[in-house]
Amino acid sequence: MMLGTANHPSKAGIGEMHVPPLDLEAALVQGDRSAINYLVALAEEHLKNARLIRSIAVELLNRIEPGQERTERLQADTAYKNLDMRFRRSARLLVELLETPDLPRKDEELAELICVRKPSVPALRVYIHDLRASLSRAGLDGVVKCRRGQGYLIRSDDVEKIMNRVG
Repeated sequence: MMLGTANHPSKAGIGEMHVPPLDLEAALVQGDRSAINYLVALAEEHLKNARLIRSIAVELLNRIEPGQERTERLQADTAYKNLDMRFRRSARLLVELLETPDLPRKDEELAELICVRKPSVPALRVYIHDLRASLSRAGLDGVVKCRRGQGYLIRSDDVEKIMNRVG
């Protein structure tokens, strides 16, 4: 299956595609990340269809690249659902902070990991606020600490409490 300009010239709302064509089936059979990169580029180019395309790309990534990244994604999905978070990236932030208890993580470092398109400290702060609010609703007030000039952290004493609540 070749995807590219020739295959979708008449779809309403999509318009002319600028992403070069890709033999998607061959890339998937080979376990090639180019298929995923292609879908992500396509999603960014066509924001109207971005959610569907991104979800397909994530599913493909899970199928061809199991391991640590998939485990982190599953943990983040569980936290997102069980803590009723507004943003999945807030759950990803929780997973990152839980992996390094007692170690402060600077805004810029976390923004690089959490903000996919463009690292943004203001966006990171929105995710931190959502994370804190979600944990507070779950009875875990004040577990995400901020050390001035050093960054955000979760104390090792709080890790077990959080894990018990998240599930």
